[in-house]
Amino acid sequence: MKKILLLALVLLGMTACSKPVDEAINIAVEVCENIKSADFDILDLADADLIQQYKDLREYDKKFFKRTVQEKMDCKVTDVEAGSNEGSFRVNFANANSLNVALDLASDDYKVKYEYRGTSNLFL
Repeated sequence: MKKILLLALVLLGMTACSKPVDEAINIAVEVCENIKSADFDILDLADADLIQQYKDLREYDKKFFKRTVQEKMDCKVTDVEAGSNEGSFRVNFANANSLNVALDLASDDYKVKYEYRGTSNLFL
């Protein structure tokens, strides 16, 4: 029992000490995976405009959404670039549009925004 408690405390300490870039990656991957699975109930994670773009696409043409987003989207992180502001990161994926994650380092708040870049083959 003591070992389990100690392990839990160690794991909790590791997550509390994570680097801002790791937090940005985790948040961006979660948003990407939710979009891919058409789970748009992520207003607590992402900017409403980002969610609405994919939601509108799915409502407009479900077959197209399945063929382009759900079947082709790859949320594997390929690169992370530091933004101009402290706590701001651009997370690039294997085959998905980049996401900008802005962390408020003084609190637990963050903002995820969509960024179109020529890094995605989704609609080809």
